[in-house]
Amino acid sequence: MECYMKQYGASREEAIKEFNAMISSASKDINKECMKPIVVFMEILRRVVNIAHFVLVRVSKS
Repeated sequence: MECYMKQYGASREEAIKEFNAMISSASKDINKECMKPIVVFMEILRRVVNIAHFVLVRVSKS
């Protein structure tokens, strides 16, 4: 977050707002990709998605 703030001259609140937007977009992308039929075993896919969501939630609370 500090790197973003320095790079873009953003305040902490602006950086948090932008990170939340990125997290929301990434979550939507993950969910959209899960809707496409693929040949990956669903249990493996479900675990990967759960880990990704966990990381996104943890980052958004930082």
